[in-house]
Amino acid sequence: MEEFRQLTPSHQLRATASPLPQNDALLADYEAQYRAASRLASMENPRSASDPEAFAQAIDSCKEIAGRLRFDAPTDVEEFFRALNAGGASLALVTPTVLAWLSKNDQLGRYIVRSCVR
Repeated sequence: MEEFRQLTPSHQLRATASPLPQNDALLADYEAQYRAASRLASMENPRSASDPEAFAQAIDSCKEIAGRLRFDAPTDVEEFFRALNAGGASLALVTPTVLAWLSKNDQLGRYIVRSCVR
């Protein structure tokens, strides 16, 4: 139980991790493992002989996934991805820092520029 209590809740990780595409998949996996560990932790007694092992595996998975999350994206990159996640980023958010980060992380081909008529 002590190891479970040391895990960071999913919502807190989502709020602090850089809003990068690679973090989205990791956070979804973390949330699933955290839910599984939480469900097993809430049991007064294990329901099956495999519950303690499943509990330990869920905790280990959470630790491994959390270790792969990125918290170090430049501010411009975070602002760009927050805007994308909210529905769209303006061209003004595509700064040289964002372009360099997208290029370095093989992400340039994943995005297109569109015009919006107002």
